[in-house]
Amino acid sequence: MTPRKITWRRYTIWVGELPDNVTYPFDDLLEHTIPARPATSIESRRVAVRHIAPMQHHFGLLGAEFTSCVGNQLTIRVLVSTEEFVGLDRLYASVVFEALQSNTLYEELQQLGAGKLNVAYALQHPVDSTTYIFKQLTRYVIALLDPSWEKLTANAFEEFAEQVFQR
Repeated sequence: MTPRKITWRRYTIWVGELPDNVTYPFDDLLEHTIPARPATSIESRRVAVRHIAPMQHHFGLLGAEFTSCVGNQLTIRVLVSTEEFVGLDRLYASVVFEALQSNTLYEELQQLGAGKLNVAYALQHPVDSTTYIFKQLTRYVIALLDPSWEKLTANAFEEFAEQVFQR
């Protein structure tokens, strides 16, 4: 996976590498397994998306790593933390977990293929983060984990990312 970092309006996307200080110790995890088709890529993929809109009091960063494996299931794990700022507290972890179980993302999750999806990178703010922002970030992260973009040129990837944010 070619590491990429792009900024589009109020969003920053990291692919392949992650920003510093976004991993966190976890106290609990939420886990769910769904049927999946065989993985199309053996390479693990990491994506993080940050949204900053200070005038609207919107802030959040969410990232995930997908690792393929042999089989026909996708295990989804969302790590829960009691850390302030770094990590997902129970509220935001639950919002992300519920979004990952929704019918809206089911098909996109199945397209990832068999493996493990760990939502283990996050930043939140006690005032400027909202459940809405984390629902949106979940949608964007899953769309950007799609293996079909891996062979895109830098310009084509930026166009793909822009389409994701405009959905």
